Amino acid sequence: MPVMKKSDQIDYIRNWVRQERLLRDWSTRVLAEKATEVAKANNVQIDLKQQSISYLELGHMKSIPNWLQFVEQAFEENPPKLLGKVYQKPQSFDCNGKTFLPDESSLKKILIGLLAPMEDHIPWDSKYRIASSLAKNLPKGIKEVGMFLG
Repeated sequence: MPVMKKSDQIDYIRNWVRQERLLRDWSTRVLAEKATEVAKANNVQIDLKQQSISYLELGHMKSIPNWLQFVEQAFEENPPKLLGKVYQKPQSFDCNGKTFLPDESSLKKILIGLLAPMEDHIPWDSKYRIASSLAKNLPKGIKEVGMFLG
């Protein structure tokens, strides 16, 4: 297996951080706060700000930050709640009574998770907009398809 170049490692990490943050529906500020709390619980003082998270996600960092370990631990301690939301309160859309979809917010998270590993050259904001648009319009599209099936 070939070794990744440092720039490729940083790209992978920045995409991973953004993906994980979006799956949890966290802002960069919330992620910075959570990582700071984790560091404090480990008796480490860090001054992580949302600007640092954004700087990493936008590809401006040239090295792997020391605080990344606390970001990773914050993600581990706060797993995304995709399935819980989907199965607790599904919204039903009538497509011959067989199609059940989660609410728009949960559907968007699921779609972001599916789009995240695809095509590294597609910017995150584009993937986010695609997921948002699909989550908003998919229920309507399924209803319309259902009219032709019944």
